[in-house]
Amino acid sequence: MFVKELYIKTENMKIRFAIVLLFIASLAWSQQDSMSQLMIIVNGAKTDSGNIMVAVSESEKNFMTPGVAYKAASLNINEGMAEWTIDSLPFGFYAIKVFHDVNDNDKLDTKMFGVPSEPYGFSNNPKTKMGPASWKDAMFEIREPEKKVIIELK
Repeated sequence: MFVKELYIKTENMKIRFAIVLLFIASLAWSQQDSMSQLMIIVNGAKTDSGNIMVAVSESEKNFMTPGVAYKAASLNINEGMAEWTIDSLPFGFYAIKVFHDVNDNDKLDTKMFGVPSEPYGFSNNPKTKMGPASWKDAMFEIREPEKKVIIELK
């Protein structure tokens, strides 16, 4: 009797374990369906010296806060262009800001009144007059498996 009960409990445990594994696999599969590959291309560098600094933000608060990013990278420049591909980025809203760190000091150099002295740009390539682009102007949505964003330096 004890052996039979133990056998039944063991079989029930195997079934429960299999159900849990299937559940975890389905979660992973569904998450995979809501992920994207984002390719960022930055054009217009006048020289290949220095690096292109890229900051990808997933919220207005992070976009407007200097030094804060969801994903960030320092990219080499080749023939006036830099490229970065981010794999497995969740679907959602994002904005990108970039600058060409010509003197390779890891910061955006500015002139009087904070006007950038190094080339810069934003996703959607909005026209900016006074200050950086707003979240609203630079924001884009990712809802497909692959997305390409091309930014032109100013």
